[in-house]
Amino acid sequence: MMIFYDEDKLIQFAYSERGKHHIDLGQENQDSVYVGKVINGTYCVVVADGVSSCKWAKKGSEAAVDTVKNLAMKMSLGEIAVNDKNSIRRFVVTDWKSHFESKWNDYGTTLNFVIICNQDLVIGQIGDGLVLITVDDENILVSDMDEFYSVETYALAEAVLKSSFNIICKKIKGNVVAVAMTDGIGKELDLDTIDEFKNYLVELIKGNTETREKEIASWMKHLREKNDDDKSLGILVLEGWN
Repeated sequence: MMIFYDEDKLIQFAYSERGKHHIDLGQENQDSVYVGKVINGTYCVVVADGVSSCKWAKKGSEAAVDTVKNLAMKMSLGEIAVNDKNSIRRFVVTDWKSHFESKWNDYGTTLNFVIICNQDLVIGQIGDGLVLITVDDENILVSDMDEFYSVETYALAEAVLKSSFNIICKKIKGNVVAVAMTDGIGKELDLDTIDEFKNYLVELIKGNTETREKEIASWMKHLREKNDDDKSLGILVLEGWN
């Protein structure tokens, strides 16, 4: 699945595919992705990866996307301060849980998101995955590095450790490039050259449709040879904010 369009100086792109493991088992793609405008001046990129061992993983990842969109709306209305990390953490956990009556561990999901609210940027991560940001001239990489290749995955579930919910808040002066991906993609990337990769990816998305689709198809084929996970990616580029 690919979505791409320009709106003024806004570029949005999303890609998600079911991994071979889930195809073989007759299971659905357990990732969920959203890229786009929530309300004027407020945008978000959300990538959630339902934990395969959880009974209702897809519902959990879908709820996580909905929760981040709700959070972005609250921020735009001034009901949650964009720099109040503890309020952001509390809202995400409680709002996500409100989607289900109980047994939250049945819906476990990792979560990576970026919210742009006017001149503020909020990055959040629970569990594995990868978030790449360029804000003005600063490059930011967010990854659960200690657990990057571990069999243990922190997740949005019944209990969420404060220390496992990473939040970064920044002010925006100019342009923003935000890329979020699940570990089905992120774990195969060379982190030493990640900024070059991000720049290549954005230029690819800006290019013509035929070239873009061929390059992505070739890239995904290569990734499938390395792992059989679901693979999801979201990109949001805002230009000309100077």
